[in-house]
Amino acid sequence: MAELKIERAHIVGISYGGEIGMTMGISYPERVQSLVISNSVSEIDPLLEAKIEAWLIAARLKDAKLFFQVSAPDIFSEEFISKNPSFMRMIEEQYAKLDYDAVVRLIGRFREFNITAELAQIRVPALVIASEKDTLKPVKYSELIHQKITDSELFVVKDAGHALTYEKPQEFNTLVLGFLAKQELIQTG
Repeated sequence: MAELKIERAHIVGISYGGEIGMTMGISYPERVQSLVISNSVSEIDPLLEAKIEAWLIAARLKDAKLFFQVSAPDIFSEEFISKNPSFMRMIEEQYAKLDYDAVVRLIGRFREFNITAELAQIRVPALVIASEKDTLKPVKYSELIHQKITDSELFVVKDAGHALTYEKPQEFNTLVLGFLAKQELIQTG
């Protein structure tokens, strides 16, 4: 942002990107105009820890097929998987191109993530988006984030898994663009 001479920005983050966005809202509040936090967490419970431990084992083995088999059911809803076999095959092929050393580092950092106690420091408007059928980062996490961030709205997208932007892209875009338009109205009004 400094290099581009952008003083403040609307930060939109999905999954780990939402977690980075919240961290930015806590650590650099003067740089954040608003936040969109989609399918994210502010802490990790034992069930999520167990899921990411399985991901970590597969990533350490650098076994693309195993990593796909372990992670895809957590990322995509059962309905989306069954209705989109060609898309799922394409995603599985992309797994062979992943930098598994980077995946291991990312998962390792994620396992240490716990900022729930700091969320009250976020003082900008926030839209928290959850997916009804997200088994990786269930709605309860988004409800907690919404509860802790004072100026936040919560929206739960029906019939979607963790990969909301693939499963319901129009709904996601409508939510984000509507929220950002409202922020611009508030700012100019």
